[in-house]
Amino acid sequence: PLRKPDSQAAAGAPGTQTEPQAAQEPSGIEATGPASGPGQAVKAKPVVARLLTIVVDPGHGGEDPGARGKGGTCEKNVTLAIARKLKAIIDAQPNMRAVLTRNGDYFVPLGVRVQKARRVHADLFVSIHADASVGSAGRHARGSSVYALSERGATSTAARLLAKSENNADLIGGGGPRPEERQPAKTA
Repeated sequence: PLRKPDSQAAAGAPGTQTEPQAAQEPSGIEATGPASGPGQAVKAKPVVARLLTIVVDPGHGGEDPGARGKGGTCEKNVTLAIARKLKAIIDAQPNMRAVLTRNGDYFVPLGVRVQKARRVHADLFVSIHADASVGSAGRHARGSSVYALSERGATSTAARLLAKSENNADLIGGGGPRPEERQPAKTA
């Protein structure tokens, strides 16, 4: 909190300051400089605690096209376009950076994607996929799916089948991951 100068400080007594000191607010905002008058706000600047690193993983790639849309659109191209846009948005934020696991049309095995995230000490790993639904059901399909890493494995039969299907994409690209590469490091 900012202090009001006492009468000695206002008089310019030796060893005292006439301007309030910068205060650390609980919100992580540092107050700077004196307020220009009573009741006026003090300028604030964010205090940088540390840089947050987000690894953005565009699913599939190279010889693994992923799902195909009605018009032949490949999931690998959709996910790469989304990942590049997301990276630009993240990089524009203060104290944040994004790292892509791939930035072109080539296959990266799951284990290598995880290694990249570990190498940059990622705070968050976001894997982007785009499902396709063709036929009569596909005309009305809307929404999105969000999956989170479970330390105990899949929580339902549907989740297990989906995880197996996505993880089998490594077989298309030339081999599956070693057991220690299968998932990002667990957090506390």
